Amino acid sequence: MREIHGKHECPFAWRVRITAREKELPFEWIPFDGAHPQEWKSPTLIEDGFQSTESLVIIQYLDEAYPGRPLQALGARERAQMRLRISELSALEDEAKAAAGYEALDRMLADGRAWLGGNSPDLSDIAAWPFLAQLEKGGQGIPESLKSATAYWTRARDRESLVTTRPR
Repeated sequence: MREIHGKHECPFAWRVRITAREKELPFEWIPFDGAHPQEWKSPTLIEDGFQSTESLVIIQYLDEAYPGRPLQALGARERAQMRLRISELSALEDEAKAAAGYEALDRMLADGRAWLGGNSPDLSDIAAWPFLAQLEKGGQGIPESLKSATAYWTRARDRESLVTTRPR
């Protein structure tokens, strides 16, 4: 059985759960938030004797190891562009840099695409969603003036994979 371990509210663990849902992979979510959390990193994937940490490594592994809708482009250039988007949107991981992250998101969507990956979400979308939710929950939502980013987040926040894996 595939196990995803992590802190309950950890956005990095959340992106791994979203990826598993997008790939329709069964998993057991094992939070470790007690008074004496295990000495593991959040997130940690354990699967058939294989163990990995670091959310971006895990989500790429899950996409590459399992069939279903690909969450990364097949071409090397397109995958490089996806990784660049992930890097640029990492500004959303820091409240002090959120404005720059929002502006980057709006700029990336200015061509009218529905998702960062084009017609369907890719790993750059999934990597950003938990941080967009966390910022919004903390009262630092996307400014209404960023129309493309606002419309994007309206679509994304109702995505089944995001809703069903949301920390409670």
